[in-house]
Amino acid sequence: MTKAGISVHSLAVVLPSQELKAYLAVQSLFDLWFKRIVSHLRVLLELESRENALNTLSIYIQEFLSMLSTLQEAGLSETVNLADTFFAPGLGPEGMFLKRAITSHLLTCGHSIVLGREASEINVMVATLALLNTPSERKRCRYAIQDKPWPYHHDLCIQGIIKDKDGQTWLPIKEVLCSQFPSTVIDVSTRDVKQSPPFNDHVCRRHDLLTQEIMCLAQEKEDNYYPTREIFQSVDVAESLVHTFLTEVYQLPAICGVRDAFIRQFIRSLESKALTLIKIVEMESNCGRQPLKSNIKKLKQDLGLSLDGDFRIVLATAERLKPGMYMFITGDPKVQNKHVAENLDTF
Repeated sequence: MTKAGISVHSLAVVLPSQELKAYLAVQSLFDLWFKRIVSHLRVLLELESRENALNTLSIYIQEFLSMLSTLQEAGLSETVNLADTFFAPGLGPEGMFLKRAITSHLLTCGHSIVLGREASEINVMVATLALLNTPSERKRCRYAIQDKPWPYHHDLCIQGIIKDKDGQTWLPIKEVLCSQFPSTVIDVSTRDVKQSPPFNDHVCRRHDLLTQEIMCLAQEKEDNYYPTREIFQSVDVAESLVHTFLTEVYQLPAICGVRDAFIRQFIRSLESKALTLIKIVEMESNCGRQPLKSNIKKLKQDLGLSLDGDFRIVLATAERLKPGMYMFITGDPKVQNKHVAENLDTF
């Protein structure tokens, strides 16, 4: 029901047939952006005239088209040239910086923001991380261009962002938290690596923020909710998977596709461990119909993953292969906090 009476509305994307392949490559971005846009439109149609609602809708769509234009101009292809990465011939190991960057990138389900002053430095890191993403995910990644300081756009897998002349970058925290996945923030100028909260915490925050956004719009209030504490934390997690991978890949010759094959094998090994985890969980929970019998400690033992970072990397990979797996294994942090509070009350 709107002010104009009962009505049904729909949005259609009309494009030339020759652009179908390009559309399918970024269809998930359309889904994520338009779900949010449509939720706004439904509220606006209740509050305003249809004309005013459509005018506001046009602003949202223009922002979406702006994001797509950056992908068209600086987007990655499905294949990444090893010569454009830190694994190129003649380049030595980047030490702890690259290790922390790759580890955090895998922990945040292949989603990263790369900051810096020079587009060339940013793009080497973007290309390196993209090697660890699937070909379809690379179509949702964006290089940086020196003279084009594009803003942050939510739900891109990897994006390079140029700092301003003062060396500063403004990241819209709310938009970062409203993305489908958590994010790693890598500053190639300061060699700093931080990440937003883990996936299970991120999902709850995202739900709260999107709900708050719609409620404020419906009540015609300003949506000024922001986290009161630093949302990005430095990456400091014990792991061996990435450490071993980097140690071994730099021992291989960077010729005849040897390193490319080794990197692909590393990704396959992560996916194999993740599929094993998924099968274990499905068997023990009757495909999610029953609570999981094993705890996380037991799952680590079954997978031979003693370090927390290794298990979290495999868990994040499992989430990418089978959405919902992360939350099912780790649980809802809100429920956990409630149980902790209830237990404390009993003392």
